[in-house]
Amino acid sequence: MNRGISFSFPEQMTYGGFSGIFDGIETDSLIWKNILSQCEVICGSDIKIPETCVYDDLLAFLRKEPYIISVKLQAYPEGGSFEECHTYEEFLSGGCKLILLICDVREADIYAKDQDVIETIYRNALKCGFENVRVLTDENDKRTRLDVINYD
Repeated sequence: MNRGISFSFPEQMTYGGFSGIFDGIETDSLIWKNILSQCEVICGSDIKIPETCVYDDLLAFLRKEPYIISVKLQAYPEGGSFEECHTYEEFLSGGCKLILLICDVREADIYAKDQDVIETIYRNALKCGFENVRVLTDENDKRTRLDVINYD
Protein backbone atom coordinates (compact mmCIF):
# COMPACT_ATOMS: atom_id res chain seq x y z
CA MET A 1 0.00 0.00 0.00
CA ASN A 2 1.18 3.53 -0.76
CA ARG A 3 1.68 5.68 2.32
CA GLY A 4 2.82 8.96 0.79
CA ILE A 5 5.76 10.49 -1.04
CA SER A 6 9.29 11.53 -0.24
CA PHE A 7 11.39 14.16 -2.03
CA SER A 8 14.26 16.61 -1.69
CA PHE A 9 14.18 20.34 -2.29
CA PRO A 10 16.74 21.43 -4.90
CA GLU A 11 19.43 23.56 -3.30
CA GLN A 12 18.42 26.74 -5.15
CA MET A 13 14.70 26.38 -4.41
CA THR A 14 13.06 28.32 -1.61
CA TYR A 15 10.10 26.96 0.34
CA GLY A 16 7.90 29.35 -1.64
CA GLY A 17 8.37 26.90 -4.52
CA PHE A 18 6.57 24.38 -2.36
CA SER A 19 3.21 26.05 -3.01
CA GLY A 20 2.29 23.79 -5.95
CA ILE A 21 2.66 20.51 -4.08
CA PHE A 22 -1.02 20.36 -3.05
CA ASP A 23 -2.52 21.62 -6.36
CA GLY A 24 -5.67 19.70 -7.20
CA ILE A 25 -6.21 18.57 -3.61
CA GLU A 26 -9.02 19.93 -1.43
CA THR A 27 -7.05 22.00 1.07
CA ASP A 28 -9.64 24.71 1.80
CA SER A 29 -11.41 22.58 4.39
CA LEU A 30 -8.24 21.54 6.23
CA ILE A 31 -6.77 23.04 9.39
CA TRP A 32 -3.00 22.63 9.73
CA LYS A 33 -1.51 22.02 13.19
CA ASN A 34 2.15 22.85 13.74
CA ILE A 35 3.64 20.37 16.21
CA LEU A 36 5.78 22.82 18.15
CA SER A 37 8.03 20.17 19.71
CA GLN A 38 9.02 19.15 16.16
CA CYS A 39 9.53 22.65 14.79
CA GLU A 40 12.85 24.42 14.34
CA VAL A 41 12.62 27.42 12.02
CA ILE A 42 15.02 30.31 11.68
CA CYS A 43 13.44 33.47 10.33
CA GLY A 44 13.15 37.17 10.93
CA SER A 45 11.54 38.35 14.15
CA ASP A 46 8.38 39.39 12.28
CA ILE A 47 7.91 35.92 10.76
CA LYS A 48 6.31 33.21 12.88
CA ILE A 49 5.07 29.82 11.80
CA PRO A 50 1.47 29.63 12.97
CA GLU A 51 0.54 26.98 15.53
CA THR A 52 -2.82 26.46 13.80
CA CYS A 53 -3.65 27.80 10.36
CA VAL A 54 -5.54 27.35 7.12
CA TYR A 55 -3.58 26.44 3.99
CA ASP A 56 -3.47 30.02 2.61
CA ASP A 57 -1.82 31.21 5.85
CA LEU A 58 0.71 28.38 5.60
CA LEU A 59 1.55 29.40 2.02
CA ALA A 60 1.91 33.04 3.08
CA PHE A 61 4.41 31.95 5.74
CA LEU A 62 6.39 29.84 3.25
CA ARG A 63 6.57 32.72 0.76
CA LYS A 64 8.45 34.75 3.39
CA GLU A 65 11.31 32.30 2.81
CA PRO A 66 11.96 30.97 6.31
CA TYR A 67 14.88 28.66 6.92
CA ILE A 68 13.12 25.45 7.98
CA ILE A 69 15.41 23.04 9.78
CA SER A 70 12.53 20.77 10.78
CA VAL A 71 8.77 20.97 10.89
CA LYS A 72 5.84 18.61 11.38
CA LEU A 73 2.41 19.72 10.23
CA GLN A 74 -0.75 17.64 10.57
CA ALA A 75 -3.85 18.52 8.52
CA TYR A 76 -7.35 17.86 9.87
CA PRO A 77 -10.84 18.53 8.53
CA GLU A 78 -12.29 21.72 9.94
CA GLY A 79 -13.94 20.86 13.26
CA GLY A 80 -12.05 17.57 13.53
CA SER A 81 -10.42 16.56 16.77
CA PHE A 82 -6.65 16.84 16.96
CA GLU A 83 -4.37 14.07 18.22
CA GLU A 84 -0.66 14.07 17.53
CA CYS A 85 0.36 11.08 15.41
CA HIS A 86 3.70 9.49 16.27
CA THR A 87 3.33 6.27 14.25
CA TYR A 88 1.84 5.37 10.91
CA GLU A 89 -0.73 3.22 12.69
CA GLU A 90 -1.86 6.20 14.79
CA PHE A 91 -2.15 8.23 11.61
CA LEU A 92 -4.29 5.56 9.90
CA SER A 93 -6.67 5.19 12.85
CA GLY A 94 -7.07 8.91 13.60
CA GLY A 95 -8.76 11.87 11.97
CA CYS A 96 -5.60 13.38 10.47
CA LYS A 97 -5.74 13.57 6.65
CA LEU A 98 -2.17 14.63 5.78
CA ILE A 99 1.17 14.85 7.55
CA LEU A 100 4.00 17.00 6.21
CA LEU A 101 7.48 16.39 7.59
CA ILE A 102 10.48 18.52 6.62
CA CYS A 103 13.82 17.58 8.10
CA ASP A 104 17.46 18.47 7.61
CA VAL A 105 16.44 21.57 5.63
CA ARG A 106 15.99 19.77 2.28
CA GLU A 107 14.18 16.45 2.89
CA ALA A 108 10.39 16.12 2.97
CA ASP A 109 7.86 13.33 3.44
CA ILE A 110 4.12 13.70 2.99
CA TYR A 111 1.77 11.01 4.29
CA ALA A 112 -1.83 10.69 3.10
CA LYS A 113 -4.54 8.07 3.50
CA ASP A 114 -6.20 8.66 0.13
CA GLN A 115 -4.40 6.91 -2.76
CA ASP A 116 -5.64 9.50 -5.29
CA VAL A 117 -4.16 12.26 -3.14
CA ILE A 118 -0.81 10.43 -3.04
CA GLU A 119 -0.80 10.13 -6.84
CA THR A 120 -1.65 13.83 -7.23
CA ILE A 121 1.09 14.88 -4.79
CA TYR A 122 3.57 12.65 -6.65
CA ARG A 123 2.75 14.30 -10.01
CA ASN A 124 2.90 17.75 -8.40
CA ALA A 125 6.31 17.01 -6.87
CA LEU A 126 7.68 16.17 -10.32
CA LYS A 127 6.11 19.34 -11.82
CA CYS A 128 7.57 21.46 -8.99
CA GLY A 129 11.06 20.23 -9.87
CA PHE A 130 11.74 18.41 -6.61
CA GLU A 131 14.54 15.85 -6.56
CA ASN A 132 14.58 12.19 -5.51
CA VAL A 133 10.79 11.92 -5.73
CA ARG A 134 9.54 8.50 -4.71
CA VAL A 135 6.39 6.87 -3.44
CA LEU A 136 6.54 5.63 0.15
CA THR A 137 5.09 2.14 0.56
CA ASP A 138 4.71 -0.37 3.36
CA GLU A 139 7.81 -2.10 1.97
CA ASN A 140 10.20 0.82 1.43
CA ASP A 141 9.25 3.30 4.17
CA LYS A 142 12.12 3.16 6.66
CA ARG A 143 10.52 5.64 9.04
CA THR A 144 9.41 4.05 12.32
CA ARG A 145 8.03 7.28 13.78
CA LEU A 146 6.23 10.14 12.11
CA ASP A 147 8.45 12.65 13.87
CA VAL A 148 11.39 14.67 12.63
CA ILE A 149 12.95 15.06 16.07
CA ASN A 150 13.14 11.91 18.19
CA TYR A 151 13.23 12.19 21.94
CA ASP A 152 13.53 8.43 22.62
